[in-house]
Amino acid sequence: MVRAAYWFVYYTFGFIGLYLALARSTLVLNDRHFVDILVDRKRYRYGGPLWLLHLIWRVIPKPDLIIVLDASPQVLQARKQEVSFEETARQRNAYLSLARTLKNGQVVDASQPLERVAGEVSDVILRHLAMRIARRFDLERNMPCRIHQSTSTEISDAVLPIKKEK
Repeated sequence: MVRAAYWFVYYTFGFIGLYLALARSTLVLNDRHFVDILVDRKRYRYGGPLWLLHLIWRVIPKPDLIIVLDASPQVLQARKQEVSFEETARQRNAYLSLARTLKNGQVVDASQPLERVAGEVSDVILRHLAMRIARRFDLERNMPCRIHQSTSTEISDAVLPIKKEK
C-alpha cells in the first residue's frame, strides 16, 4: 500500500512541474511510467491489490503519448535475459494489449535496425508535436488532410515552414 501511495503522490503532485514545462511547449520524455507497474508488478515489488493500481491509473494525469517498442519474445530474450522467456512473452502481450486500449498508444517495431527504430519513434513524436501545435494555435481546420498520414518532414514543413537553401 505504501508503494501505491508513493505512485499516487508522485504522479499527482509531481505532475505540477511537468505541467509547467508542458505549458511552455517543452517536450518531456519519460523512460518508464505508471503503466509499467500495471504490466510488471514484480519489478516494483508491489504486492498490493490490483484494483488500487487501476484506481490510481484512473485519477493520475495521463501521458499525451505512449510509445511501446515491440519485438518478438525471441528478439527481446536475445537482447536481455532478466526474466524467463515465458515472462518476456507475457509482458510483451500485456504491453501490446495495453497499447491497444490507449487512444494515445503507438507501437513501433523494435526488431528493425536501430536507425530505423529511432527514425520511426522520431516520426511518431514529431507527428504528435505537430498536432499539439495545430490544436494550440487552432490550425487543425486549416491544415491539409495529409497531416495525419504524412512523414515528419511534411509535418514540419506544414506547421513550421522551413526556408530551404538552393
